[in-house]
Amino acid sequence: MLDTARRIATPEGIELALRLAGPVPRALAWVVDFLLRLAILGVLSIVFGALGGFGMGLLFLAWFFLEWLFPAWCEVNWGGATPGKKALNLIVLHDDGTPVRWPAALARNLLRAVDFLPLFYCFGLVAMLMNREFKRLGDLAAGTIVVYTEPKPRGFAIPEAPPLAPPVALTLPEQRAILDFAERTPGLTEERAEELASIPRGWSGGSRGVRPRSGWYASPISSSAAGNACARRCSRRGTRPTGAGSRRGSTGTRSSPGARRRSRPRMPCPMRRCRGPTDTCASTSPSRATASTAPTSWTA
Repeated sequence: MLDTARRIATPEGIELALRLAGPVPRALAWVVDFLLRLAILGVLSIVFGALGGFGMGLLFLAWFFLEWLFPAWCEVNWGGATPGKKALNLIVLHDDGTPVRWPAALARNLLRAVDFLPLFYCFGLVAMLMNREFKRLGDLAAGTIVVYTEPKPRGFAIPEAPPLAPPVALTLPEQRAILDFAERTPGLTEERAEELASIPRGWSGGSRGVRPRSGWYASPISSSAAGNACARRCSRRGTRPTGAGSRRGSTGTRSSPGARRRSRPRMPCPMRRCRGPTDTCASTSPSRATASTAPTSWTA
């Protein structure tokens, strides 16, 4: 029996895809729950057997609780799963994807008596086969569905490596990018990791821990794009490119002394790449940018 997917739109506009569980995994979950209840009743029968008639009354009460109330209690308090459903990675939810509550849990479990008729859940199986969401009679009355639980994402950890100071100051997004790459390296193939590591060679000191020259940035990015990025960084930091054009205004005329006194202090480009009046980066010329593009490893 093939399982299908149910898509639910939340009030926030987010669409959730839930994988519906078919008759086979639900039957296996019921078998696990049945064997667990049978084992508990076997132990209680030995304990209550010594009490005579009073013990038999307690045993019948325990059977009623385990058969009809215990599954509902588990679904409400254990995240919508009985022990059998938890073993098969199944949970019970409302039709809108919200966690199941007491009214729905009691309704779907008490109506198992109707689903069981005439023998071995025949009514329930027929109802599931006739419904695209595999609902038995109890689910139809309670407005619930049984779906698979999504596996939890695997956590990432930064591998142990000796620290290597970058040759230039890194911004917070650049530092975050390096840390994210280090965390996800164990989940990448060696070829893909080498390919990604070859892009920011200038951040980590180059290949095999060799510190590159100041301003070196071996990257597939074109020189014009790198120059524009450097100029934008300079504007954000309140600096201006050094060189002949750094002493002139935007129109090419020399600024007045009063304007220079009123302006805030200007510092050289921290990346040491900007040269000349066009705000381009001399260190990222085509000859240098294509000097070496071989993949190299780098660490955060």
